[in-house]
Amino acid sequence: MNFLTTVLTGVAIALIETLVISLAKSAFRRVAA
Repeated sequence: MNFLTTVLTGVAIALIETLVISLAKSAFRRVAA
């Protein structure tokens, strides 16, 4: 794996984590409300 692939994979993982966290927060708000 070269440097560019490593960077792109890191960015993709960060984006997916952000998306999952925001989805979990909105789902939690719906359940709490």
